[in-house]
Amino acid sequence: MNRRAFFAALGAALVEGARASSTYRADALARAAKADLGDNTIPCNNCDYCMPCPYGLDIPGILGCWNEAVAEGRLPDNPGDPAYAANRRRFLIGYARAVPALRSAARCTGCGHCSSHCPQSIDIPAAVRRVDDLVEKLRRNGRA
Repeated sequence: MNRRAFFAALGAALVEGARASSTYRADALARAAKADLGDNTIPCNNCDYCMPCPYGLDIPGILGCWNEAVAEGRLPDNPGDPAYAANRRRFLIGYARAVPALRSAARCTGCGHCSSHCPQSIDIPAAVRRVDDLVEKLRRNGRA
């Protein structure tokens, strides 16, 4: 699913839910996101409540790289995919440009300071580990 299709479905959900209660609207948005992106996204909305990280991580940037790759259908998770090599390269270059090495996922200690501030109740250390595991696998041998 590409980004354009996702936002088209999201807009349809907003129009559908605009006449209904806020609970219904939230449910409609959640349904649209799951239908278009699956359960592979991290539900971060870049609110920055998790910041500043005591260890200097750029948490929204890290999670945003993952979500952007998922939204654009280019998460390099299937080595059998003909676009895998290009997606792998694009993900690693995008990650390196968006998240400086000193603020990268590899520096996470799992302290959980960020999770206690997250209004989405994301297990941020686990999500950051998920991104870091992918980045390290892609850097090491090109296989996710």
